[in-house]
Amino acid sequence: MLRLTDSNTRTLLAQPESGMGYQVVEATLSDYKTKRGVAYNAELLLFEEEPRHIMLSTLYLKLLESARSAT
Repeated sequence: MLRLTDSNTRTLLAQPESGMGYQVVEATLSDYKTKRGVAYNAELLLFEEEPRHIMLSTLYLKLLESARSAT
């Protein structure tokens, strides 16, 4: 899970949503590998291999605070 940078957020906001409040994305990581995931509100990226139940059991702001920052 990553907290997206302001630059990432601006880029996503310029793109259409996949659904209300989220976008399915492919991210290039610092090691140049790519991973698929879902960006929520153009600010939090949850990778496809991460469990989705965390979104139901944890407050969104807590998730955002605990996510490591994207580079």
